[in-house]
Amino acid sequence: PMNGKVGMPSMVFPKVIKRVKLKSKGPGGASGRISRRCTPAQGWIVDKNYRQGAAMDEKNQTRKGTPELRATIHLFLETQVQGVLATMCDGKPYQHLMAYAFDASLQSIYVASLRDTEKVKNMLRTPSVSLFWDNRTGSIQDHTEGLALTATGRAELLDNEERDVGIHALLLRNATLAGLLSNAEVAIFAIRVSRYSLALGYTSKQQYVPADRSFDQ
Repeated sequence: PMNGKVGMPSMVFPKVIKRVKLKSKGPGGASGRISRRCTPAQGWIVDKNYRQGAAMDEKNQTRKGTPELRATIHLFLETQVQGVLATMCDGKPYQHLMAYAFDASLQSIYVASLRDTEKVKNMLRTPSVSLFWDNRTGSIQDHTEGLALTATGRAELLDNEERDVGIHALLLRNATLAGLLSNAEVAIFAIRVSRYSLALGYTSKQQYVPADRSFDQ
C-alpha cells in the first residue's frame, strides 16, 4: 500500500466497508464480524460489538485461543504479502522485510533468502526470532482499530523433502520468487511458531498457541 514514494504508506483510502463471511466472537463474548476495508492495503477493522467485547476482556490476555481466533489469524495472514522478520546478532536486533508462506496448522512460517545474507547468518547463530504483520492504513483510526500480529518461534534451516515443501508453499503465495527459489544458494527456513499474539489497537491482546489443538477433539 504505497503512494508512489518509497516507504511512504498511502494516506488516502475509501471508507467503503465490505463484510466477509467469517464470524467471530469478541474476547468478552460479544459476537461480531471481522470486516475488511475495500482498500489496496486489504486492511481490516473490527466492528463495534467486537471492540466492546475486547474491552471487557483485558484481564484474560493469555488464553491459548479458540477455533475462531485461529481462523482470524489464518485469514489475516492470507491478506498480507510481507511480514517483518526480527533476528539478533551480537545482542543487537535487526529487522528484515520478508515474503512468506505458512502451513494450515499455523505451526510453520516459511521464509527464504540467499545464504550469504545477514538474516540467514543471524538465524543460524541465534534461531530465536519473531515475525510481525499489521494492517495500518496511515490514519489515526489505526490507534484503536488496527490489528497487529506477532509470531514468536525458532528458525529451522530445511533440507531434503522439508526444503521442497517450503519452496512449494512459498511459490504458491509468491510467484515472483521463482527466480530466487531456483537459485542453488537459497536457504529455506521454517519458523516453528510457539505463540501468536493478536492485538486490537491498545485495548486488547489475545494469544494463540498453534501446537495446542485440544479444541479440535
